[in-house]
Amino acid sequence: MQTLSDAEMTTLRTELQGSAYAGLSDVDAWNLLHRPDGTQPNPVTSAPLIAAPVYESNLLGLLTDPANGSLGKVFNWPNFGLLKADIDTQNRPSLIRWAESLAAVGIITAGEASAIISAINSQISDPAWTATIPGLTPCVKLFGGKTWHLGGVQDGATVDYIPLEDVEAARA
Repeated sequence: MQTLSDAEMTTLRTELQGSAYAGLSDVDAWNLLHRPDGTQPNPVTSAPLIAAPVYESNLLGLLTDPANGSLGKVFNWPNFGLLKADIDTQNRPSLIRWAESLAAVGIITAGEASAIISAINSQISDPAWTATIPGLTPCVKLFGGKTWHLGGVQDGATVDYIPLEDVEAARA
């Protein structure tokens, strides 16, 4: 069952007659048709900010008031395990409540709580961001962001790729 219109099939036939597809099996031609062509500049021109990871050592390192002895108090505090669990799961709202509560009862100072809350709320540049992203596929170059509705087994499914059956038909 043909998914592409007759005009789209003509466009696809012309593409598949190109030298890049010569000697390829239908499956390999399909793969090439859907493989990004090199790279292109990332439209997001700089790394977005994301929440900085919260580490136990960083937070405990902020407990520096020797007069209060905050570090020892936190280690001996009966709920330290629950606090560690919130650090492990990066539960920021809960960590902020812990800092506020510990300051309210004098286990840590207000200044230490403020430093901890600042650390919890800090942001870093997204390390996953890259200056380039995969290039456009020949399929996207030919048909833009078009989607097609499939019939048969996947009746009604919408896809953004050209079905293998249409590649086979265009090469026949």
